Amino acid sequence: MILDNAKALIENMFFSQRRYSLGKVGRYKVQKRLKQLKDKLTNLDDGRDSQILTPSDFVASIAYLFDLAAAKGKMTTLTILATDA
Repeated sequence: MILDNAKALIENMFFSQRRYSLGKVGRYKVQKRLKQLKDKLTNLDDGRDSQILTPSDFVASIAYLFDLAAAKGKMTTLTILATDA
């Protein structure tokens, strides 16, 4: 029961077209930033035409956060400004 609730929460927050849409620019930026990680981590469909996050986007995003924490990732000016707030 708890696992089902957690799964439903994740799906509604990140994978729901009704909740939010990346749009064309957002999809481009996700692909650009996470392409190398997605190629290394997963063989899933990358969802190039998808306007919502795909499971491979989600996995690559988590890996990117771990890389940032380990000082392996590249922080942009926007990332730095967002963390200073």
